[in-house]
Amino acid sequence: MSRILLLFFLISYQLSHSQMLSGIIPGQEIVFSNSFISKAKIKTVKIDKAVKRDNGRIENTGNSSSYYFNGVGMVTKKIIVSVNNIASLDTIFEFNYYNKRMQLINKRTFSANLIRAVYYTYDSLGNQTKIVHCKETNTQSSMEFFQLGTQEIISVENFDFEKLNASQTKKMFLNDEGIIYKEGIMYYDTAKNLIEENYKYVATNVRVNYKYTIGKNNQLAEYSYYTDAAGEYTEKIVYTYEDSGNLFKLNYSGTHKPTGEIFYFHNKENKHLEASLTKDPITGALLIEKYSIETY
Repeated sequence: MSRILLLFFLISYQLSHSQMLSGIIPGQEIVFSNSFISKAKIKTVKIDKAVKRDNGRIENTGNSSSYYFNGVGMVTKKIIVSVNNIASLDTIFEFNYYNKRMQLINKRTFSANLIRAVYYTYDSLGNQTKIVHCKETNTQSSMEFFQLGTQEIISVENFDFEKLNASQTKKMFLNDEGIIYKEGIMYYDTAKNLIEENYKYVATNVRVNYKYTIGKNNQLAEYSYYTDAAGEYTEKIVYTYEDSGNLFKLNYSGTHKPTGEIFYFHNKENKHLEASLTKDPITGALLIEKYSIETY
């Protein structure tokens, strides 16, 4: 799981209380608003992907992502279908498991002849203190009713937290030997929104910085990322909203990257997201995602 994807699962910034999505970063997996999904009684969301090249018709790519939710709006299953270069289908099945506090404790992914699992541990304050990555086998023929056979540990990540004051918390990243290899400060505003993370790798002094600007109605207005791991590199995303609170557009840019835009289209009555449109800044092709929603 990528650093940014994990970050937004934990933070789950609400772009708006009426927004279907939260935590949107180009190139990363979208995160759904649990409260919206639950209130709207949404059972499944399927995203079909198409492309329209210059002077061409809309072409279905065959790629899709399907999300399945429980009654409180948490994703319990995801199915990813992709078409490779020889026009055959690859399908990945992902299952999520939660504890009584609705914290994600296990994510298990089934792909061709391979089962990968990630286990998450939390402290009493809800901080994620441990992540374990594994390869596993299933003694059952069904993915839905998984029974663990063998388990191989791939990697273990540990985290310690120290609250410095009301607005600052120190976070430490530890290796398998319990040695800190990365550390930094997490900054919060008076509403307890995370507004900045500033980290440094102990051995190399490589820096990583994330900033989140919270705007009107507690919506995420701007996101930025910086690192000097391979020369100075930055990314920036600016979010624009309709008067109703729905996300309308985001602009994204980065070092050595052309500026891009994504437009979002919502149903005016129920505020369900119906489609998104991205123009490839290099080829000019339009990437279209259509949302099909099933309710309880």
